[in-house]
Amino acid sequence: MTALVDRLALEGSLGTVESELAAVESLIEHDTELGGVMTDVGVPIASRAAVMEELLAGKVDAATVKAVRRVVERERADELPIALHQAYEIAHRRVLADSLSSDVESAAETETSPEVSRMAGRAMLAGYAAAVLESLGSVQEIEEVEDELFRFTRIVEADRGLRAALGERALPLEVRQGVVDELLGTKVHHATLRLAREALRERARDVVASFDWLVEQAALARGWRVARVRAASPLDDGERARLAGALQAMSGVPVELQVTLDADLLAGAVVEIGDLLIDASASHRLEQLHERLLGTEGTTRVAKEL
Repeated sequence: MTALVDRLALEGSLGTVESELAAVESLIEHDTELGGVMTDVGVPIASRAAVMEELLAGKVDAATVKAVRRVVERERADELPIALHQAYEIAHRRVLADSLSSDVESAAETETSPEVSRMAGRAMLAGYAAAVLESLGSVQEIEEVEDELFRFTRIVEADRGLRAALGERALPLEVRQGVVDELLGTKVHHATLRLAREALRERARDVVASFDWLVEQAALARGWRVARVRAASPLDDGERARLAGALQAMSGVPVELQVTLDADLLAGAVVEIGDLLIDASASHRLEQLHERLLGTEGTTRVAKEL
């Protein structure tokens, strides 16, 4: 969103988009039927995006349609009204900053203020990622960056000390970015390094979530969605194909599986794709059985047997 705002400011159309974003936000808030569809996590992202495009086409600026679609595709359905408001605030702050000063640095400081919420920060990161990924020359480059981000995220996830250091807000940003520079340096694509450094600006509680978010943005940039799979044992080619096919049918777009092994699951797998969580692990089933046995029904049955 930030990259889009920058471009609109240069084109002189940001004021129009700002007011139209406010109108779209109000429409979803006050139209019960439309709001119900757009905030329903059961409606596929592609369907919700198509609804907004059809509704707005010819009625608002094309840049506004693009901005709304970007928000729909990158945010949780049930958080859409908040996300649209944050997109409006980003545009509004830029309009105010430009009206008060012609200093580009002043505008940048306004956009990265500590008061910016997590949602706005996530929107800014998504916009930055979109701009970086769009600058790459081929799908192969995007795939390379996506793979490098995924592998780096898993390294950070597995190292508690590194994870804590990179997510420690008390440490200056420059220090944390320096750690990333030292770890990645010239070992990865320049876009991977830029994105990893930028992710540290987000005010997320867990830096791993920010890195995973970037992996999803890279997948979306090449027309795919990422499904994070934790499996008790390795998946063979047939199992991968069947799982990817089922998830594609549910999401409406091709799905890329990113599989990590987790022996604690005992058997089965846990799948996360967007807002959807599917827990088909043996450990989850055992937990459910345990709760049922220790619940009211189980207690009554045991008492009768005694």
